[in-house]
Amino acid sequence: MSLKSVGSEQITFEQLLEKAHAFQYQSKDSAFYYIEQAKVLAKNIGHRTLKGKVANREGAVHYVAGNYQLALEKFLEAEEIFRGSKASLDYIFALNGRGLIYLGQK
Repeated sequence: MSLKSVGSEQITFEQLLEKAHAFQYQSKDSAFYYIEQAKVLAKNIGHRTLKGKVANREGAVHYVAGNYQLALEKFLEAEEIFRGSKASLDYIFALNGRGLIYLGQK
């Protein structure tokens, strides 16, 4: 998918989300940096599915950081985007994220 310039490096949308995932346990700030870059790229491309993928990844990072309310909001956003779409794995990821939050609240 489209390229984004980060410094002197060209990076794809998928690579931005992969970098966010790689940093989510070690450096939340770095993870959120790559999420913000992916958000900009998704907005510029204007593809709804990409926005849902960003919401899922952002929800996961918020979950790991212990920000459960923000995580829930992002997973709900992703669920809404993917409900009824052909991106069933992304929909399941959003549902799973919600389930983890609800289980943790008991």
